Amino acid sequence: MPTVIVSTNGPRQAFPDDFLAETVKLVCKHLNKPFKGVAVILCNNVEMLVGEVMDQVVKVEVFGVGDFQDDIKNDHFVSAVIEYLNETTGTPTESIAVSLKDVLPTQIGFAGGELAFDKIQRRKLAQEGQELKH
Repeated sequence: MPTVIVSTNGPRQAFPDDFLAETVKLVCKHLNKPFKGVAVILCNNVEMLVGEVMDQVVKVEVFGVGDFQDDIKNDHFVSAVIEYLNETTGTPTESIAVSLKDVLPTQIGFAGGELAFDKIQRRKLAQEGQELKH
């Protein structure tokens, strides 16, 4: 379940109305995740500064379990996020920063208190059971 936190010193009006939904779609497409497995959080009007100019700045942090092991895919994903934010908000690309953070399956949970580790283990067991049937 990737979690995306978008922080900006800009107002909510600087982002399109469908920003959250479109960001979920972008993440799902590039990380090959189902819609229900992606969370996007938009934090507006955050006091932030890059350099000396008070232009709009966007900082994106993406947390996921095992999603960022491939340098080439990471590069494509970061480029897509930066391009998307530049196009949708007008933020200059040099004022957008993206951080990808892999977390352990035991460090992220779901509703009901289930850890990602448990879901991954159950999925592996189900796949192994399907392979044995064939």
